[in-house]
Amino acid sequence: MQKQTSSTIGIAVVALIVLGMMAFGFFSIFFISIITNSDLQQQQQQSADQQEMVIPFKDLYLKIADKYPSVPWNVLAAVHRLSPEYSKHMQAWNNFSGSCGFSPMVANKLRFKYASTPVTEFLKTKTLSAICKYSKENNIDPILTAAIIQAESSWIIDNGSDAGAQGLMQVMPFNFEKGENHFDVDTNIMRGTQVYKSCLKLHPDETIALGCYNGGPGAVSNNQLPSADVNPETHNYPGRVHAAYAEISKYSTPAFPENNSDNEKDKNKNKVTTADVEKWLDNKAKQLADLTRIQSDETKGSKTCRDKVQKMNLTMATGLACAVYMQAPDEYQKSDEAQFDYVKNVDSTANELLMGSGGVLFNGGSGFGGKIIAAAKRWEGTPYVYGGGGKDGPTPGGGFDCSSLVLYSVYQASGGKLTLPRVADDQANSKQGQVTVSRMLGASVNFNLLQPGDVIYFDNMPDKPGYDHVGIYVGNRQMIAAPKTGDVVKVQPLTDSYWQTKSWLVKRYG
Repeated sequence: MQKQTSSTIGIAVVALIVLGMMAFGFFSIFFISIITNSDLQQQQQQSADQQEMVIPFKDLYLKIADKYPSVPWNVLAAVHRLSPEYSKHMQAWNNFSGSCGFSPMVANKLRFKYASTPVTEFLKTKTLSAICKYSKENNIDPILTAAIIQAESSWIIDNGSDAGAQGLMQVMPFNFEKGENHFDVDTNIMRGTQVYKSCLKLHPDETIALGCYNGGPGAVSNNQLPSADVNPETHNYPGRVHAAYAEISKYSTPAFPENNSDNEKDKNKNKVTTADVEKWLDNKAKQLADLTRIQSDETKGSKTCRDKVQKMNLTMATGLACAVYMQAPDEYQKSDEAQFDYVKNVDSTANELLMGSGGVLFNGGSGFGGKIIAAAKRWEGTPYVYGGGGKDGPTPGGGFDCSSLVLYSVYQASGGKLTLPRVADDQANSKQGQVTVSRMLGASVNFNLLQPGDVIYFDNMPDKPGYDHVGIYVGNRQMIAAPKTGDVVKVQPLTDSYWQTKSWLVKRYG
């Protein structure tokens, strides 16, 4: 019995050792896997940060594109880049300091983010510009404003707290005016800096003013921070802001630097300013918009140009491509071939700019959804005409309305196999397509559920049952649609307050 027991014990020990080694190996592989996955995610994030394209003047391109809807910002940017004036205009960009101490590269240092989607380079620049603008208006150190944002929201643009505070500066809803988008970076920073300014008026001491901003005037009513036992968050808040201030100061310059020397003033007389660049871009966009309107009209535009352009497989709409052709710089005016080469260069440059900024390359989408977008994108800049358009295209000499653009795009994407009803409400209620989001308020929609090419139906009038508007989702929280009389087929953001208050139904075709 003793020998058998020893033998049994020996076998058991060996088995335990083997099992131990196997377990060690498993957990080693497990932990290595965790580390590897963590490293991979970090590398992917770094790669994404490095790949995001810094686009000089993008805020101007977007501003002017809003004024001339038939000229997309990336096409205007491409025309600008290929112009003889671009190198001279870059002086203005190189001299830019954010007007209040931020270099353009600060945008790549701060970890801006949405809760669910990437943040574009333009939105970063817009945020810094808003910090500069409203800090200056309210006589606040802009680096302090940035530090408050870091302490309040960690740069999460659509952040919200259990107490109801919203956006980058975690502003309470009662501080906004009716109809304002609380999460719009410009509006949020405007209201947040106003709130901090009111705290400074009550408490000139910065530390106490910060406590007021975090906890409200009642938290510092005796002109002192509350104790850590009573209100630890407000007690520690100024220290958190000052730590963020020290971090941000490492890659910023002093606030609102001024140099009043005569030599500096003389030297600045010949400098190109952003105002000069904006004026040039506005003139160029107006020229393109006027030409696009003519070239989109089959009775007035150049048939030769349209025929040539339609064979070139461009992303740009035909009318816009012909407009680009006609305003080509002098160096391309040597021959038709050179001018069409210029059009190709503008188109490819515009695509690179759009993809580099986190946008969607409309004619490069995948699957059926990509084909829907490509069909709609072909008519970008075409006028809205109530009751106009159909499955074969816009009304001759006219255009589309919202539902006919969708009817056309789905019909063309399917090769003529799928014909939707003519009216938006009938499209929404038909059995065609798969419903992916059903009757949700826009503010409640998770954009992760949407795919490029999905069709969004909107109930814009609660007192009148039914869906009365429709657009095609193109990604990046945007849609392409024919909006209303007096407007044109264009890409629109879905993040403004108007769409957030409407009921949505989302369908996926194909």
